[in-house]
Amino acid sequence: MAKIIITIPRDPKQGTTIKVEGHPGPGCKSLTEKLEQALGRVVSDVETDEYHQAEIQQDQQQQQIQ
Repeated sequence: MAKIIITIPRDPKQGTTIKVEGHPGPGCKSLTEKLEQALGRVVSDVETDEYHQAEIQQDQQQQQIQ
């Protein structure tokens, strides 16, 4: 099983961010949901390449089946 790393660096000028590594696909949002609620209002949500990785793999698998 891959290691999942959640980092929450705080920058007084830019605010707090939550970064998830090691969990491809949109499931990472469920990992951070309660953290986001505890920290307050979400200003932006940036999807990384890793977020889209599972979607790309699914598309490739579907193309191979066809």
